[in-house]
Amino acid sequence: FSFSKADEFFVEAVTLKQVRRVRIGHDGKGGSSGWYLAKVIVREEGQPESEAVEFPCYRWLDKNEDDGQIVRELVPAGESPMLKNVSYHISVKTGDIPGASSDSKVFIKLYGEKADSSKQPLLVSDNDLGNYFERGRVDEFTLDMMDIGKINRILIGHDNVGLRSGWFLASVQIMVPVQGKQYMFPCNRWLDKDEADGRVEVEVYPSEIVPIEKLINYEVSVVTGDVRAAGTNAKVFMQIYGETGKTELIILENRSNNFERGATDIFKREAADVGKIYKIRIGHDGKGIGDGWFLESITLKRLATQTKESDKKKKKKKKKSDEEEEEETKAEEITDVYTFVAHRWLAKDEGDKELVVELVPEGESDLEGFSKACLGHLGCKSHRCKLQTKSFLKLTVPAFWATGFHENTYEVHVLTGNVWGAGTDANVFLSIYGIGRGDTGERQLKRSNNFNKFEKGQVDVFTIKAIDLGELKKLRIRHDNSGASPSWFLERVEIVDLKESTTYYFPCQRWLAVEEDDGQIVRELVPVDEAFVKKDSENDGQSLATLGLEQKAKSITYIVKVKTGDKKNAGTDANVFITLYGSKDDTGIVSLKASKINKNKFERGKVDEFTVESVDIGDLKKIKIGHDNKGNSTGWFLEWVEIDAPSLGQCLKFPCGRWLDKSEDDGAIERIIFPAELQTREYVPFVPYEITVYTSDIFGAGTDANVFIVLYGSDGICTQQKSLCLNKREQRMYFERNSVNQFIVELEDVGDIIEKIRIGHEGGGLNSGWHLDHVTIRRLLPNGKGSETVTFPCERWLAKSEDDGEIIRELVPSDIFTEKLMKDGTLKQIEEEVEDPLEVHTYKISVFTGDIYGAGTDANVFLNIYGDLGDTGERKLSKSETNFNKFERGQEDTFTIQAVDLGIVYKIKIRHDNSMFSPDWFLEKVEILDETTEELFIFLCERWLSKKKEDKKIERTLYEQVRIRLVVLNHWGCLFNMNLSVIYFRTLNVFFSLQHVDASQQLLVIPYHITVTTGTEYDSSTDSRVYIIIMGPQKVQTERLWLDLPEGKDEFADGSVEKFSVWGLDVGEIKKVEVGHDGATPESCWLVEELTIVVPTKGVMYNFVCKCWLARDKGDGLTSRILNILDADCINVGLKILYEVTVVTGDIESGGTDASIFMTVFGSNGNTEEMQLEKNGDRY
Repeated sequence: FSFSKADEFFVEAVTLKQVRRVRIGHDGKGGSSGWYLAKVIVREEGQPESEAVEFPCYRWLDKNEDDGQIVRELVPAGESPMLKNVSYHISVKTGDIPGASSDSKVFIKLYGEKADSSKQPLLVSDNDLGNYFERGRVDEFTLDMMDIGKINRILIGHDNVGLRSGWFLASVQIMVPVQGKQYMFPCNRWLDKDEADGRVEVEVYPSEIVPIEKLINYEVSVVTGDVRAAGTNAKVFMQIYGETGKTELIILENRSNNFERGATDIFKREAADVGKIYKIRIGHDGKGIGDGWFLESITLKRLATQTKESDKKKKKKKKKSDEEEEEETKAEEITDVYTFVAHRWLAKDEGDKELVVELVPEGESDLEGFSKACLGHLGCKSHRCKLQTKSFLKLTVPAFWATGFHENTYEVHVLTGNVWGAGTDANVFLSIYGIGRGDTGERQLKRSNNFNKFEKGQVDVFTIKAIDLGELKKLRIRHDNSGASPSWFLERVEIVDLKESTTYYFPCQRWLAVEEDDGQIVRELVPVDEAFVKKDSENDGQSLATLGLEQKAKSITYIVKVKTGDKKNAGTDANVFITLYGSKDDTGIVSLKASKINKNKFERGKVDEFTVESVDIGDLKKIKIGHDNKGNSTGWFLEWVEIDAPSLGQCLKFPCGRWLDKSEDDGAIERIIFPAELQTREYVPFVPYEITVYTSDIFGAGTDANVFIVLYGSDGICTQQKSLCLNKREQRMYFERNSVNQFIVELEDVGDIIEKIRIGHEGGGLNSGWHLDHVTIRRLLPNGKGSETVTFPCERWLAKSEDDGEIIRELVPSDIFTEKLMKDGTLKQIEEEVEDPLEVHTYKISVFTGDIYGAGTDANVFLNIYGDLGDTGERKLSKSETNFNKFERGQEDTFTIQAVDLGIVYKIKIRHDNSMFSPDWFLEKVEILDETTEELFIFLCERWLSKKKEDKKIERTLYEQVRIRLVVLNHWGCLFNMNLSVIYFRTLNVFFSLQHVDASQQLLVIPYHITVTTGTEYDSSTDSRVYIIIMGPQKVQTERLWLDLPEGKDEFADGSVEKFSVWGLDVGEIKKVEVGHDGATPESCWLVEELTIVVPTKGVMYNFVCKCWLARDKGDGLTSRILNILDADCINVGLKILYEVTVVTGDIESGGTDASIFMTVFGSNGNTEEMQLEKNGDRY
């Protein structure tokens, strides 16, 4: 095997007929084991030379060159092994127990549906951790070989050679992107002659096959020009654009020294199938010595499947002895080949000084005209090799693409705002997106018409060249937060398409700053009509974000919560970034700079919250999160990421539970994480509102307090209470005297009409008093072509020492201002008064404290009144009109609350904060008088609000006292009637409808009593959410029944016994039960000792002795398990039916009781045992 020599060997073997593959390799031993193999020629002895089959390679078999592989599978000439072979990415995890490491040589064999692999030694690791198979580490390997189909099992073991030969194998994970599958093989056992059963190899079956994103193989050939200093040492990247989307950024690097002068470098990459390719973008990062690069050309190959219809053939069928014509279809593999000619410099000091270029493929070509270009680098000397295979080569570029995708020039005008400190010294980057034609990729805005870029009030003009994007739909602009003054207030961006002579306006009018606004340093902007921009520019130069609502409506706000694990050294000082990937697009790299919760972010056990905005990336599929490994303490243990999108009504959980640390786990500092389906939460989507607050121009009108707002629609529909400021710094900045402050918030949709708003503050701080002039709320019209602004006048103090002392006001609308964009591009404006707004009522509240020992309280008391038109919100009862010292024994305290008409008052919620020396309080009743309508509402309580007495609750929900008139119906049996109470009951059948069942069908639901016993071994407990699914015959089963722990318990503790009562579909005779939990991280393990299910309506109890782990890193790696009813002990417990029992307490003073209530029911067939009636809430 010497340089440029041909060696001939004779091998005796069984007859192979036509040889389709050759596997060749070496053992990697010796001082110079690396080998560059040109080709292998195989000929059966006695056959002529013309029958020889050539298997080209032209690659290194060397641990330090190319991809590091020393074994390769070759295919006949004309077929590309890079495209035909499948890459199996194998992650081998060594257990984290003493003595788990091994010095032996490890091998693996894969068994598939189509074929089996040979025993493959795991010699060259992709993540190169130095010593392989060390305790607690994950080693990654890639096997490139023929497609063996779905993997059924693996054989893994070692040669038992070395000082530390014994090995504790935790698990094996095999990812096959071309199949779109990920296989999990839990092992958790010794492979050691001195441990367990003494075996050093083991067969393992997959516990789980997880679908992942399906990718295809691309072969990329890059030719560097043959000019002086043409080579580069910079990091080269590429992105491919096709008819169905784009790939992620592809890094072109391996173990060899690539991109040298005159060289051709070939890479195999797995990436998304983008269909027919219309352009690529290639460039480098400009780092390193000699980074300038002269790129000659790129050749790109991909396999495509084409279905061909053959001629109709008549086939005789024995069945029925008749003739039928059948159309045969045949799938043929086609190699699509695209050539991109660059012949240009990518260098800071050559040509146009650009480091990135976009290229379109050469025009449509046939096989003969293209053969030399596509096969030249493989060493083919003639065209025979490609004609001998069933595959054929064709450049499949549609003619209209070849003519329609030309380079265009975009003139970018960046307008920096005219506010104090608006300019930036940071590096700014821009990406422009077209409709259906991809994007420019991220380009740094370097060369401006101004020497000092991005200064206050300045317009900077840049030129970007890219393949024509068509109509523009959005742009992404960001900076890297570098320089002495990185904060930047961007007014807007204007882009002129020089080819079409069209100008697009992208308003921003927001900060890109860690210390300002929402802390984001990246913004996605959408174009608006020029009419809106002209209207805004006429606003006397005010930096009021009048187009912020339009931007918000077209974008999605993601609230990203990141949980750092509670482990030693779990926190990091490195710079963390995240990318969100959707079905349509991705957000690009977003730096997580400004946490809303913690000043020092990513600390041990802490949750940090960030905001990410993007324009329509589709359904969220995955995220990539990582850090730059810079700082004093870089290692990071990431527990999970939660992403909430209010405008989509969806909250996704991405569990991780792994290190991002070069010295832990697999050494990776980036992770791709997929959402856990069981932890996904959905709710009603939110809509954007633009809230503008006008503070009055009088002395002392401003406030530093935390201002909040609640919006109410018709029928009492309301939003949650929303604070307008994100932090205390904003509280100090906003709501100054004679100021106008605007906020764009996402809240629940209250309908077409906003009946009222409640606005107030918490009253904290030195300058909390506030004089509010009015509030306006703007919403977009349903079609998005205009907006509606509602004005809510106030002109009153919200201050404890001014006016009536109230710090909360309810406001009703006075007028509505509507703007509509007409077809001719003009804005039509309509202003009208609100007809019949709700009235503001005065409610007189009388609170009666009980006349028993210790009844009075010193705590702060809060009240919320509910009516059919809405509620008052929680109000503090601070100033009694009847007593200086309020809420004393036997005392009546009177308060006045002003609120918009509540309609018919039906309940109240009253509580105290358990503060001061004597907080316990015995509340007798509350009376509420609506002074406007003179209606009186009475709410009896006669209970303690105390953390020491009764049920230890300090909050009560009370309903209006109503005189009950008892009507006994024919099918109700009246059992008991006296002054104190009435008891009646009826047999009960409960029905519900399932979504997948016909609407007319109603299915019976019954109670199931579940008892779960957790094991007592180490790490048996779990804080994951547990569920069961009960299955009957013929695939009838309950929905997932969640076993949620009661308040005060947060885990299934070691040795604990938890009891639950759940309602589910009556499945008939139970056949199987599935038990599991939603934990998806390696640490969310749970040992189930025993499971008991009682079905009272069937009179049967099933007891399963489980003693099994539900954990990813213990046992068989499953987090759910199906238990067969045949393995359970079945016990008859007596048949029971359901009764609904209603107890009505008499309406006399002190009629309630705190005692336990027991009941026995007598019937014609006997009687029940004595049953205790539960005292939940305010019963009896």
